Amino acid sequence: MVTEIRPSQTICIEKDIETSYLYVHKRDLIDGIIEYTDLRNNVFENFLKHLNLTNSESVFSEVLKEIRQTVKFNKGTFGDWSYWQHGGDIEFNNTKTEEHINVLIYNTESIKDWSLLKFLRAHDRYEMILKTISHKTERLSKLMDLLVMDGSLIEVENDMRMKLITLNKKPRDNK
Repeated sequence: MVTEIRPSQTICIEKDIETSYLYVHKRDLIDGIIEYTDLRNNVFENFLKHLNLTNSESVFSEVLKEIRQTVKFNKGTFGDWSYWQHGGDIEFNNTKTEEHINVLIYNTESIKDWSLLKFLRAHDRYEMILKTISHKTERLSKLMDLLVMDGSLIEVENDMRMKLITLNKKPRDNK
């Protein structure tokens, strides 16, 4: 068992996910996370344009205000994407490709494991990763924790005391 103590929590990775599984599919998983992140950033940028907004420090309140004024029940569509807002999140589903992404408005770079899993399921090229984790969110979360430990992903401290993980844009060279 691998244990790491972080300021807000203790992470334990038990034997149902061996670290060797990660290293067999590490590059594919990182590529999937990069693809997910790039798509999410692109969709959110286009979504802001659709709402006639720009990305700014106050984008959270501006997006919520605009959604509430322009659509019913905080749901709508733009291009090939349907979206719905709940709490601090906006969910996007591509009506053609079935890709799913999640944007946490107050930290648009954060990656939620269940949303990443939905994204990976939409692409055949990630089938080996999905088989390795038995299509389970809990197992993907454990692999993501291992990527935090090795520096490929980073955990972001936040006032909400939530687990927020983002892509490390400057990973260490020893990977």
